[in-house]
Amino acid sequence: MSYEIIIISDELRKIGFELAGIAGVFAVKSKADVMSIIRQVTRERNVGIIIISDQFLPETDEFQQLMKKSFPAIISVPCSGKQEGESTSQQLREFIQRSIGISIEI
Repeated sequence: MSYEIIIISDELRKIGFELAGIAGVFAVKSKADVMSIIRQVTRERNVGIIIISDQFLPETDEFQQLMKKSFPAIISVPCSGKQEGESTSQQLREFIQRSIGISIEI
């Protein structure tokens, strides 16, 4: 069985991730939109990793309970801090490896 990676970010970063060839990218405008996307994608898809831009991390009890589960893995990524010459997919791959200890191809 294969699992998808879902990315939840703002519209500008959504475009960057899509240009880097990453599917499953959702743009949000507020923290309130995040939980509805998480509920939707986990119902409809085999999601293994959910990556959320740190500015959109919900502060709800429901989200905190979801963070405690081991599956799907939820990873918060900083909105800035890209190193010069580093591609979006390279930055994301390295961040995921540091976060969950495995290297994935994006």
